[in-house]
Amino acid sequence: MIQNAAEHGFATASEGAILVRLRDEPERWFLEVRNDGDPLPPDFDPRASDSLGLKIVDSLAHGDLNGDFQLATDPATGETVATVTFPR
Repeated sequence: MIQNAAEHGFATASEGAILVRLRDEPERWFLEVRNDGDPLPPDFDPRASDSLGLKIVDSLAHGDLNGDFQLATDPATGETVATVTFPR
């Protein structure tokens, strides 16, 4: 997720930030990687993407971790947010 944020989030942006957050919740782990670089295209669908990196993250999240993967734009900040949640 960090590699994808660096490679795709800063393809044209010359500077910005990547934030990695791991939160321990009572029943699950919550891993978030967000960046304030290049935004996702408005019609972007991570499940339909040909990106090998996204396919790997999705496969690990759903298969190995029995969790969920989401990639979206935060409407409040405009940041791109990749999130993996999985059981403790």
